[in-house]
Amino acid sequence: IISLLGGQIIDNEWTGAMADMWVYHSQMGHWMELTAMPEGRGHIDQSVVVWQNHLIVVAGNGNGTTWDTSPTDTVFAYSIENNTWSSLPDLPGRRFGTSAFLVGDTLHAIGGGYGVAHNNHWTTTLSLS
Repeated sequence: IISLLGGQIIDNEWTGAMADMWVYHSQMGHWMELTAMPEGRGHIDQSVVVWQNHLIVVAGNGNGTTWDTSPTDTVFAYSIENNTWSSLPDLPGRRFGTSAFLVGDTLHAIGGGYGVAHNNHWTTTLSLS
């Protein structure tokens, strides 16, 4: 299965973030639209991880009006089993282009931008309770 979520409309960095989510079933040979993210997100290509049957989306560009209002601090969890989204605790600061990875249940978010590049390294232990 291949997942496609978010993105932006052409080069519209600040107001063109999309919330769509699609999956491709290779055995069935077609795309299927799933529940959209709670908010549009762009620049999330390095900040989506899989954890316990969930896709975790870390920050990204939302739909602000300028470079300084579009980066977000939100973290969303998509339940693969239930086709639903929930919110996880926010990052300590807003970012887009963040790199995210997991070590066990610990989510790591590194760098990204908010006007200028940053080298922060934030961690949190994931929990859905």
